[in-house]
Amino acid sequence: MGEKRSLEFKVSLVRRLEAGERITDLEREAGVFRAQIYRWRDAFGRAGEAGLERRPGRRRGYRRSRSAEGGPSAGPAPSAPAEAALDQLAPDVRAWVSELERTVARQQLDLDFFSEALQRIEASRRPKSAAGETASMPPSRR
Repeated sequence: MGEKRSLEFKVSLVRRLEAGERITDLEREAGVFRAQIYRWRDAFGRAGEAGLERRPGRRRGYRRSRSAEGGPSAGPAPSAPAEAALDQLAPDVRAWVSELERTVARQQLDLDFFSEALQRIEASRRPKSAAGETASMPPSRR
C-alpha cells in the first residue's frame, strides 16, 4: 500500500502538469507513478481539490449487489456534490440521466436474478461418484 500524500502535494503536481511540465520529470522528482498523477489530474478536473481528498477504505466503483450475497439489493446513496451537479443540468439532461440510472438498476436486477439462478442450477447438479465417471439421472420407473 502506498503512503498517503498531502493535498497540497497532489495539487502542486497537478498544477505543474497542467502548466506543461513533463510527466516523466514529475514522476521521477515526486517518486509517484505517472498513472497516479493522471488519476489525481482527472479527479482534480472533476471535483477540484475535493476530488483529491481520498478517504480511507475501498475505492468507489462497481460493487456486487447485496442480493447476490444474500441480502437486499441497494445501490450507494448519491453524494451531495453529485446531487448538486445534477441539479445544475438542463431538464432534458436530467431526464436522460434518470433514465440511464433506471436502466442500470434494471440491468443489475437481471444480473442478480441470473446469478442466483445459475447458483441454484450448479447446486442441483449431481456430483460425479468416481473419477472419470459421468453423472447420470436415476432410471425412470414405469
